[in-house]
Parts: sequence; C-alpha cells; structure tokens
Amino acid sequence: MTLDKPKAWTKAATDPKFVELFALDGESLARPPRGVEPNHPAIADLKRKDHIAVANLSVRDISSRNLVELLYERFSRTKPYFWFLCEALKLPF
Repeated sequence: MTLDKPKAWTKAATDPKFVELFALDGESLARPPRGVEPNHPAIADLKRKDHIAVANLSVRDISSRNLVELLYERFSRTKPYFWFLCEALKLPF
C-alpha cells in the first residue's frame, strides 16, 4: 500500500502531532526491495525492515502520577501512522 499510495503514506508518517514526539527507527535494507524502483517517493520507508516509532520518556515522566494519561496522549498521536500500517497489511485497526 505504501508502494501504491506514497502520498497517503507520507501524510501519515509526517503528521505533525506524530513527528513532534516520535522518530522512526530500525534497520533498513541496503537496496530497494525487489520490484521497487530506487527513485520511488517513499523509498527510504519501503527499505525499512522494521517500523519502530520511538518517543523518549524521562525518569520524571515514568514516575509521574500522570503516566497513564501521558502514555494515552502520546499513543493517540500514532493513530494515522498505525492505521496506515494496518491497512497496508490488511490487519484490523
């Protein structure tokens, strides 16, 4: 789906609320996957072996009485990103 809908993927992966707190991480292939043009608009993400979204938490955050609310707020920002991944893999969201 990323292959067929690069604009929709870019919109999900660069959503301002998401990228404000999250960064994508994980290993990537050295070359494009078989059948994917090296100049595809989403080539960097199509080469990913993993889709890991990382948001740092401080010791203060983790030990806060508001940790559950903080995590809820942060995870709610991932909705467009994970919705797109679930749709691409034909998984329920």
